[in-house]
Amino acid sequence: MLQDSLELNLVPLEEALDRWNNEIDFKKAAPLTNEEKIDVKDSLNRITAEDVPAKVSYPNFFMSGIDGIAVNSAITFNASASNPMKLKLGEEGFFVDNGRQLPQGCDAVIPIEKVKFHTIDLIEIYEKITPWENVRAAGHEVTAHEIIIPKNHKIRSLDIGAMLSSGVNKIKVRKKPRVGIISAGDNLMTLGKPLKEGYIYESTSYILSNILKELGAQPAIYDIAEENLDSLNKITTEAMAEEDIVVIVGGRSRGTSLIVDLLIKTGELGVYGTCIKPGQSVCAGFIDGKCVIGLPHFPFSAFVAFEVFAQPVILKMLGLSDHSREKVSATLASTINSPFGIDEFMRVQLVNVGKKIVAVPVSRGADLLMSFVKADGVLRISKDISQIGGGSIVEVELLTNRSNIDKNLIMMGTYDYTFNIIKNIIYKLDHKVNLHTYNIGSKQGLKAVKDGFAHFSGIHLFDSRTGDFNVPFVKEILDGVPVIVVNLFHRYIGLVVKEGNPKNLKDLTDLKRADVKFINRNLGSGTRSIFDYALRKASVNPQEISGYAEESNNHMASAQAVASGNVDAALGIDVSAKALNLDFIPIMFERYDLVIPKKFLNDYKVQVLLHLINSEEFKKEVKDLQGYDFSYMGQIYYDSEEK
Repeated sequence: MLQDSLELNLVPLEEALDRWNNEIDFKKAAPLTNEEKIDVKDSLNRITAEDVPAKVSYPNFFMSGIDGIAVNSAITFNASASNPMKLKLGEEGFFVDNGRQLPQGCDAVIPIEKVKFHTIDLIEIYEKITPWENVRAAGHEVTAHEIIIPKNHKIRSLDIGAMLSSGVNKIKVRKKPRVGIISAGDNLMTLGKPLKEGYIYESTSYILSNILKELGAQPAIYDIAEENLDSLNKITTEAMAEEDIVVIVGGRSRGTSLIVDLLIKTGELGVYGTCIKPGQSVCAGFIDGKCVIGLPHFPFSAFVAFEVFAQPVILKMLGLSDHSREKVSATLASTINSPFGIDEFMRVQLVNVGKKIVAVPVSRGADLLMSFVKADGVLRISKDISQIGGGSIVEVELLTNRSNIDKNLIMMGTYDYTFNIIKNIIYKLDHKVNLHTYNIGSKQGLKAVKDGFAHFSGIHLFDSRTGDFNVPFVKEILDGVPVIVVNLFHRYIGLVVKEGNPKNLKDLTDLKRADVKFINRNLGSGTRSIFDYALRKASVNPQEISGYAEESNNHMASAQAVASGNVDAALGIDVSAKALNLDFIPIMFERYDLVIPKKFLNDYKVQVLLHLINSEEFKKEVKDLQGYDFSYMGQIYYDSEEK
């Protein structure tokens, strides 16, 4: 036990689970639930408490396996092509449909296409038929007393059909484990109430509730507890009286440490902290001999910790050993680093690109709920691995149906706000396509296309040698890969400044002033390349600009730096400035193109994209965007196979 310390005690996952499971077994805290008898028709997803034998055979008669003529096979013994035999319908042969019971005295069925009709009641056959040919014997599916569903089996729809067909109307199943869910937090509000400033709606309990239903448990959501021991103890005491297990989600202020205090003061603490990411502050223990699991408050952290520590307890009570999701092999789109000694659970998006499934890591932040929603699967990275190289084959546990992967269309390259509009229109018009965007920069996007990790890339690269956009880089990086370059828009890049332009900045030369602090875009970005070109054209030395070496990685971050007052000007675009009520000083146009491998041009998802950007609906949505020019949208600027 850890009752002498409140310190987070990070131990390897295997050690923490061994300790937890041993304590559960020792205290008999996860006993098999009692049995109850229910109607078979209501048993979907329930767990059988005993073997289920058939009461009657299915079928309980000999049936025809085809549409044809039922006969006694013995009378056809001498039939042949040289000695055809005539049979009288209704006396020697009988019409029978597939699945129908054989008439008395019949033991075979002649296929309808092998008979010749002379009259309405006289047929001719040209070969003999053997006993039981084209006949299904009584009990060929199930015989009476045969075990049709084993003990500790999760009942499926087809299982219900098999039991009902075999005369089984009631069965014994495990009672659903009752699980209480409590969320703690001083800034949480119950769904349905008007949201107060500084508060958020409590939703994690509903995520857990539905997972519990999938597992076969009966969840109960309790009132939100304040982040103090008295409030949490009161609600937990109420839950312990009613439920078999209690799961508590920690609040933002004290996290799981409040749950640890509760366990130490009212029960026993077994585990506090383990080497997993996210979810390392998970805790678990016992109150009144029942399991209590404490989860971190961020949704994905709670999800991971629940699956690792709480889910096995539920399965144990139901007599199950596993609840694995479907897994797929995928090619990792980019190199990922993971902290050594930590078992990391990483969210990924999955997409069929050509003939392979590609796994694209999504944002790692435990507090990023939408990255959890957008994820198609979870990649578990062992504590013994610190890096997995791009192109490696990895195993991913699905969070969605496998068929949904085929709907995913992925862009890797430079992200732009217009993709939000594209995504929304696609979602409204075509639910067979889900557009995912992965912001890795223009050059990395081109490399992703070359490596077969993306359906297309979005780029805005300026070549100061030729004064051209994008095509020189496509030729260089995608040499040998047949592609087309299609324009999406032109847009201004310029200076984002505070509302009203208090520094009265007019052009790039004003950035040299001592009273102006600037923030640049990251080196290698298309925006940075154009800016450096513009500085040379304006004869401005970058060393004269205060903040030239300071960088941000995206346009919204640049605009935020201005809005916060940290800088006076930032390199960016108009739409980012307007989003934060800032002003914008245009410098020059840049061209943003889509680079699409020609092998994907007939892909339905790519066709949807190309149709959309040429549609009147999209043009209507974007016509009022400030700082953009869509006059050349859809125009092909380059075809690698045209001379």
